[in-house]
Amino acid sequence: SKLGVGTDIGGSLRIPASFSGCIAYKPSSRRSLQTGKALVSRDSFANKFGIVASTGPLASSMDDIVTFCKVLWQPRVNQHYDCYQAPIPFREQVFRSKKKLVIGYWMDDGWFTSAQCVQRALKQCVNVLQNEYDYELVPLPFNDGFKVLMLYLNYMGAESKLSEYMRALDNTEDLFPGFARLRRLQILKQYVGFLVEPCLKWFGEHRKSEIVRAAVKGDLSLRQFKDLCHDILQFKYEFWQWIDSIQPSIDCILCPTTFYPAPLHNFSANFTVTFSATFLQNILDCAAGSYGPVTFVRKDECHYNLQDLPEHQRDSYAKELDAYMQNAEGLPVGVQIFSKPYD
Repeated sequence: SKLGVGTDIGGSLRIPASFSGCIAYKPSSRRSLQTGKALVSRDSFANKFGIVASTGPLASSMDDIVTFCKVLWQPRVNQHYDCYQAPIPFREQVFRSKKKLVIGYWMDDGWFTSAQCVQRALKQCVNVLQNEYDYELVPLPFNDGFKVLMLYLNYMGAESKLSEYMRALDNTEDLFPGFARLRRLQILKQYVGFLVEPCLKWFGEHRKSEIVRAAVKGDLSLRQFKDLCHDILQFKYEFWQWIDSIQPSIDCILCPTTFYPAPLHNFSANFTVTFSATFLQNILDCAAGSYGPVTFVRKDECHYNLQDLPEHQRDSYAKELDAYMQNAEGLPVGVQIFSKPYD
């Protein structure tokens, strides 16, 4: 296929592209059609406003991505299909600019430490951008991965038992396994909150304990939901203010797409908690793209050593990833880059 089109509300475009030799681009929702995304049997309007899905392309070349964006951002598309889409055409002068970019980057988000192969992929990108393109690279101390995950899970699970998701699927497909687990926790929340969460903390499973605590918060009142939307909006503005406080001239940010190499199909359901790497850009509602593979896992990188991790990360997630990495030699590793909403 020359071009694929999909939606991204948590990484659905960016994650597969970063492992398959494709480029994926997720525009901000204000530069993306918000009509025509629902099932054929329903009307064409989405109902998520705090965290919004974006429509974007996957392609094997940047030329095809550019062609798609030029078509999507034509004035007649805005006039005939979505009058709320920002009427900003493709800016050729920005795309062709020879400006020396200032690029921020981080290796992980403080919630989940990147595997050695992912860190190497990012370092390779930093070296190429610095030495071959003469860009300025600025390390960023981003450590809000846990906050990102909590905002995302609390919003997506705001209605008890993920009822809104179940209605949207309309019996046409199964709920994503990672969200299915969240739904089971919400169904059993009276037992989970009282028994499971304290036990997890006792056994050193601090991250799982936090996930359980977030899961049982479902069925929010209208007041609680409004407060959550306030927290999301506040995070969005404070994030860019934080970036500007470090260096106002930063043009974009390089970071992991995932904290490990390409996962097997049944593996990712256990690791929804690591998707904070891609949830961030959906919460920020900003432009983001991914590419890969940048590199492949080497034999000496087939591990995820617990002793190299912060103490609160030495849990069953880390052990499971270490077991997975034992046979990961040759798997692809990708990266993503993102910038402010209209970039």
